[in-house]
Amino acid sequence: RRIEHTAAAIAAGDLTRRVPGLAPPGTEIGHLAGSLNTMLGQLERAFADRAASEARMRAFVSDVSHELRTPLFVIKGSTDLHRMGGLAAPADADEAMRRIEREATRLTALTEDLLLLAQLDDAPEGQLDRAPMDLRTLATDARHDLRALDPSRPVELTGPGGDGPPGPAPVVA
Repeated sequence: RRIEHTAAAIAAGDLTRRVPGLAPPGTEIGHLAGSLNTMLGQLERAFADRAASEARMRAFVSDVSHELRTPLFVIKGSTDLHRMGGLAAPADADEAMRRIEREATRLTALTEDLLLLAQLDDAPEGQLDRAPMDLRTLATDARHDLRALDPSRPVELTGPGGDGPPGPAPVVA
């Protein structure tokens, strides 16, 4: 009955429950209980991994939506301003067109990055060209990009815990 109650709790979704050890491990019932508990542990980990993956996907979709929405708002705002007659001067219209072109270029780059991510995700492990690199290079590039977007915003690279200069961060990627 204890095994039955445990099985009912597991069937109801409580994957933290385990089959009680009612017999010595060397017996057939003991082996069965051990095997079931191992399987339950694997199921619990699989469900936890799935939930974590779904949470990462939701965060990714949210980030992508935000990144795509910003240039679209600039483009839409510029076209609305033009349609309402707010860009009567040729210089204003030219500036709006430059802004639209810049944001369209940004959207194109974001879309290409997303397609690359999808291709990398689908690529077999053997097709990836891995090479040693230092993540400081990537961080430095990101810092330069951020400074280009907002020169007044301070961006610094630091070591672990925010102390000192960044140390080597070698990876094979």
